[in-house]
Amino acid sequence: MRRERGAAILAALLVVVLATTIVAGLMASQEIRLKSLDNQRLRDQMNWLSEGALDWVRLILKEDLYQTKAVDHLGEVWAIPISETSLADFLKTRALSGTMFSYDEETFFAGHIVDANARFNLTSLIDTVNDPRQGGFLIATKINLEAVNMFARILLHVGLDPQLSMPVAQWLLNSHRPLGEEQDMPLPILSVPDLRVIIPSISDSQLAALEQLVVLLPRPTPININTASARVLSLTLGIPIELAQQLINDRQQKYFVDYASIASRIKASIPAWTPVTQRNVDVKTDYFFVLEQLRKRELIIRRFALISRIQSINNATQVLHVGNGYPLGLTFDGV
Repeated sequence: MRRERGAAILAALLVVVLATTIVAGLMASQEIRLKSLDNQRLRDQMNWLSEGALDWVRLILKEDLYQTKAVDHLGEVWAIPISETSLADFLKTRALSGTMFSYDEETFFAGHIVDANARFNLTSLIDTVNDPRQGGFLIATKINLEAVNMFARILLHVGLDPQLSMPVAQWLLNSHRPLGEEQDMPLPILSVPDLRVIIPSISDSQLAALEQLVVLLPRPTPININTASARVLSLTLGIPIELAQQLINDRQQKYFVDYASIASRIKASIPAWTPVTQRNVDVKTDYFFVLEQLRKRELIIRRFALISRIQSINNATQVLHVGNGYPLGLTFDGV
């Protein structure tokens, strides 16, 4: 009788333990599922906030054209980075009725607009046209020899053979030939790291150094002398780094209103200097990178976007590309 009673108690305990284990497992599984759904909700919310931030940036860039026309410099509103700030600070706005809009104290935003024309644009190695017979695609007409010489100095600076500048230009020329030609066209490069296809010998360190100086944009663009670094100015204009740094100091006091103003200063210091044509160097910007960070609790989302801006009646802006993370070489304080 005692044995049977003991066996029954043991069986009951085992049932209780088994039931407790099953319930605990179900609760843990449910907690994980709820956590996953909460994270997905947060991610969707953050993505919507990011889209709203892009619309805000496009408005800033359009308004900038109304204010400063065809001159862009680092003293403008778009160039001021936003360090990590509570989203509540952006949404503390009173409605007409005097009530306060709801805002989020847990979400933090940081962002920066970066001038893409502050670097040498690889697409500038070729001259192009928009051929309506080709559906409006960008068609290469010839190689820009002046830009080839500029890129050659950049390659030499990062430790590569400057003569590789011409093969890169030739690749771009061949990859933008009119559609329907009999000859096979190489695939176009889509980013700076794609240069490995043309320059297989390039090392990781050389590529990283190159990405600090060059960019690949949809069409040829001049370098903006009001936003380019001293190193970019030195290499592309073919002037000593000390003179380039002096030009940086000068523009901090007063930005350059046109290319002639900087060319005259260089000529005064180096009488034998050969000026670069304005198609490769200017004071305006057509492309911008937007860097964003949104943080809520343990979730952090970093994104970048490439925006084009065209001066017209409506000062049109267009988001060309959005990606996760930041392109190599693009960072800002506070993120």
